[in-house]
Amino acid sequence: MVDSLGRSLRKHRSYVQISVPEERRRLPAEWWKTGVAFLYALFNLLFTTVVITVVHERVPDQALSPPLPDKFFDYVDRVPWAFTVTEVNGLILCGLWLIQWLCLKHRSIVGRRCFFLIGTLYLYRCATMYVTTLPVPGKHMVCAPKLYNDSMGKIWRILRLISGGGLSLTGSHLMCGDFLYSGHTVMLTLSYLFIKEYSPPWMWWYHWSCWLLSASGVVCILVAHDHYSIDVLVGYVATTRLFWWYHTMANAQALRRAPSNFLSRVWWNPVFNFLERNVQTAVPLVFTWPVAPPSFCRQHYRMVEGGRD
Repeated sequence: MVDSLGRSLRKHRSYVQISVPEERRRLPAEWWKTGVAFLYALFNLLFTTVVITVVHERVPDQALSPPLPDKFFDYVDRVPWAFTVTEVNGLILCGLWLIQWLCLKHRSIVGRRCFFLIGTLYLYRCATMYVTTLPVPGKHMVCAPKLYNDSMGKIWRILRLISGGGLSLTGSHLMCGDFLYSGHTVMLTLSYLFIKEYSPPWMWWYHWSCWLLSASGVVCILVAHDHYSIDVLVGYVATTRLFWWYHTMANAQALRRAPSNFLSRVWWNPVFNFLERNVQTAVPLVFTWPVAPPSFCRQHYRMVEGGRD
């Protein structure tokens, strides 16, 4: 009797199907992954300040080790205010990218891509700074005294560098040794690449304006004689190649499963699979308000749309 009743209920039961938009299934937000990528970037940025403090103690004495020969320095004299232009341009580009990112509909996916690339580039920078310490590129640079065994003094220097964002404009960056490769080149190049990638092609004037800010900022690093040419070159190559490799793997779905995909041999491929596993299509350029409008505005909008219908 019980079995008969069960068969009858299964026969006559009705299903309620809840439709889920296709885009939402293929592009889940997964903000928790974005949070993990943010912590990864934050850790590497803080770790960079520690490495800079360590490397500063190993910088050769300016009186004993003159700057290395550099062809750019041979032909272009130093302009004292050029590095200020670099940092101002960098702040403008980062501000523009922040506003643009907040207006993206799929900001969670784009955000974790940005945080992962920043963290990885600064992790690479920590390695190159630590293994090879270059002499100061110019006698105009004033380096803070070395502290040697003063651990508390080093901690205060780390905190000061963090509080000022590592910028010369804020007076927080008084240490030397963080030359190979240029962190300013990384931020100028990476912010432009993200701005161009995640904005529509018809905004060519916006792209060109940001390119001019980025390119002039990079050139001003060299004009200020605050980095060797190799520092800027390596920073540019590392940033552009990592950005292009990551987005090639992210946008080409067939490439992820291809057995002959040599890009999958990079050490960060497991991290990439973790971040992008559920992103099943290229991220469309859809913009929205960063903050949802008040409820009465949404209700008024629905009433207007209903009246039109």
